[in-house]
Amino acid sequence: MEVPTAHHDKVQDGDWLFAFPAFYAEFAPLRQHSNVVDHLYVMKDCGIMTADQRAFASPFMEIAFTFRNSSQAPDSVPRVVVVEPCFGHRKKSRAFHGWAFGIRTRPSACRPPATDLPPFTGCQSSLAQALHDKSSCSDILDILDRFWRELALQAADRPGAVEHVLGAPHTDVTGLATRFGQSTRTLQRRIKTSTGLPPKRFQSVERFRRAVQEVPVRNAKLSAVAGDLGFSDQAHLTREFQRHAGLSPGAFQRAWGGFRGQAVRFVQDLRSPTRLRVAVWAPEDRG
Repeated sequence: MEVPTAHHDKVQDGDWLFAFPAFYAEFAPLRQHSNVVDHLYVMKDCGIMTADQRAFASPFMEIAFTFRNSSQAPDSVPRVVVVEPCFGHRKKSRAFHGWAFGIRTRPSACRPPATDLPPFTGCQSSLAQALHDKSSCSDILDILDRFWRELALQAADRPGAVEHVLGAPHTDVTGLATRFGQSTRTLQRRIKTSTGLPPKRFQSVERFRRAVQEVPVRNAKLSAVAGDLGFSDQAHLTREFQRHAGLSPGAFQRAWGGFRGQAVRFVQDLRSPTRLRVAVWAPEDRG
């Protein structure tokens, strides 16, 4: 399948990805949700994207709706899971076959909600119907947007949370404490309460998360990525990437730079209605 030119809105709406046997795509949230939601995602997999069964470290609270293929797991049912921020990588029990839809938010947006609330059951039902109807990517994003609007009515919305600022490259806790007029110890306690991770660990995971977006892009130089994201040098990037992903940035880059598939970052233009940020896909002959 030819990859469409990345300058056309139809490329960035995400529908073209659905033809691949496996893909992962991240989308920008609606502007009114962006102070809490970092991104939405859609994943289709036949065991390729999750072949190594690794779950990466993450600074986000994640809400995921999963629909496993019945041919791979006849007794499986759609699931809703809420995952809190985590440090380091971990091993999953098996590769994934099916569809997953999710929202990743700043952890202070709300404490992990109960998944039997009406917004969850309604979203799960709507996503199941969208899969049955082979709906467009924009239809699926509309369902996730609506879900978050309904859930946010029950959550404490905290714009400008300290941990979001801490995620910026080259930011240190002491300087941030001065900026917010707090003692370093108070700020450390506040971040730990909000995210579940001490500040240095949260910062490490956030920096890794940014590296995951940059490393696999074609022609990305690891030394430049390290400098841009606040790592002391390329060796520091390699150590942290290994800690949080379970493999080196070079191996990750080779896998998604051609060996296993392709990875593309899409430039966000505020004047454009398109929302696709990052896409990683496997070629058709791998399915």
